[in-house]
Amino acid sequence: MIIGKGLIASAFADQEEMLEDVVLFASGVSDSSCRDIEEFEREKQLVRSIYSAHKGKLFVYFSTISILDPSLQGSAYTEHKKGIERALMGLDNTLILRCPNIIGKGGNPKTLINYLAHCIRSDKGFEVWSNAHRNFLGMNDLKKITLALIERDKRGIRAIVHPYSYSISEIVIELEKLLRKKARFSVAEGGAHYVPETDVELMELFNELNINTSSGYLEHVLSTYLETK
Repeated sequence: MIIGKGLIASAFADQEEMLEDVVLFASGVSDSSCRDIEEFEREKQLVRSIYSAHKGKLFVYFSTISILDPSLQGSAYTEHKKGIERALMGLDNTLILRCPNIIGKGGNPKTLINYLAHCIRSDKGFEVWSNAHRNFLGMNDLKKITLALIERDKRGIRAIVHPYSYSISEIVIELEKLLRKKARFSVAEGGAHYVPETDVELMELFNELNINTSSGYLEHVLSTYLETK
């Protein structure tokens, strides 16, 4: 059972049969800048009602690695996600996936990659934080990892992150190359040089699933998903 209509939910649409005994909850607040209490409450209520209606099924919730980013502590978004995680960890049969920035076809225009690409295409100036780093995962890779964890009957909290993270300036450079256009941006002090850790089990899974673990991963996923015309 798939809950949601966005990028993640759409990617799993062809797996309905496999997910018959699973609730894949991909209908949460995805905009990290969100401060709308009503949106947060909507997600909380939906999580409660869906879990209660399907208690016998594995409940998979997509959370965020931003929870661990020192520069984002105390934000409305991360505090909301922490609350959802705490509630689910007190229940049976749950798998929480802390995800980095997901890159796929389309998706929320407010995601970092979509926002930066839009600014570059439209010749719009923007500001980047000098110390900020971000981690990325292609949608197909997240899908492969999620299905593998479900098949192995995993529970608890799993951080699904790539071994390489990138500064915002590095991200902009990759986008400039692919879009063949220079960005108009300024650099300001801010952000944290936070690089999430990957564990041995996750790296073994990456290798088993033939997921690219090189430093060129960002270029690889951008060239796969980014519309360059």
